[in-house]
Amino acid sequence: IFFDGINWGRIVALLMFGYRIAMDVIQKGFRGFFSKIIEFVVKFIIGEKIAQWIARQGGWAAALYYQLEEPGWKAVGAVAIIAAVSILACVALARR
Repeated sequence: IFFDGINWGRIVALLMFGYRIAMDVIQKGFRGFFSKIIEFVVKFIIGEKIAQWIARQGGWAAALYYQLEEPGWKAVGAVAIIAAVSILACVALARR
């Protein structure tokens, strides 16, 4: 997904992917895998220099000001997903 560059849309896609897998794992009762999914996504963001890109853009707060071509519910959803996954990652890492 990041082969030809990093942008907020691709970061949201990655976070949505991680969220969707985490929710499936929880719904199927494999609770032990939840923290592993969060850990993988966080390590990927750090290892692929996505975290550095985010910092250069102004941090996670910059995502709040990202303008989609058609602002509206998509923008609200993107920000909500970023916030939810960030909170889940913080909680998972704090438990370690």
